[in-house]
Amino acid sequence: EKGEAVYINRIVYDGDESKPFGSISNIQFSPKGKLTYVASDRKNKYFIIQGGELISSAFDYIADYRFLPGGTFAYVGTKYGNYDKKETDKYYVYIGDNSFGPYDLVSTADWKNYSMVHGNRKGDYAYIASNNTAAEGYNYKYRVYSNRWKSDKFDNISDLRIVNNKICFFAGNQLNRDEYIYSYKLFVDNKKLGDD
Repeated sequence: EKGEAVYINRIVYDGDESKPFGSISNIQFSPKGKLTYVASDRKNKYFIIQGGELISSAFDYIADYRFLPGGTFAYVGTKYGNYDKKETDKYYVYIGDNSFGPYDLVSTADWKNYSMVHGNRKGDYAYIASNNTAAEGYNYKYRVYSNRWKSDKFDNISDLRIVNNKICFFAGNQLNRDEYIYSYKLFVDNKKLGDD
């Protein structure tokens, strides 16, 4: 339309030019050498292209798209809700051929590399997700979900890692909601270690 700026992005690889997209980001190569990236259309719907083929559904946002250490493909897709209608955003976790969710929130598990999904070469994976426990107030309870188990619910979970093929995380519950005081525990493979 008149006065509207339209941006077109294309990828050129080995002399071949992709079709036009509204945006292109997070360009990587799969373990088998296929060019893989996140793209959007003119309606701001995001999807993943691999080897020139569409390999995901369309989402309002795609986060943490990555290949896990064993080569498994993982990402988090978000479908926005409607705040005025009290409809929450819905998050979906995709790991290989498996999909999980919807969740009200999928958290960043590692702030060093901004990953949401962790994995190892054996095919293990883990992520933190939550659902709102109250319609008002955004009172979330978090769980670690893995291919082997899911944790109890906690007020907060942080520092999720896979170390020596063991899933480790800190989890805590608020002791005093007014002062945001928590009691934290260290868990290794979903078993508490040490004192709070």
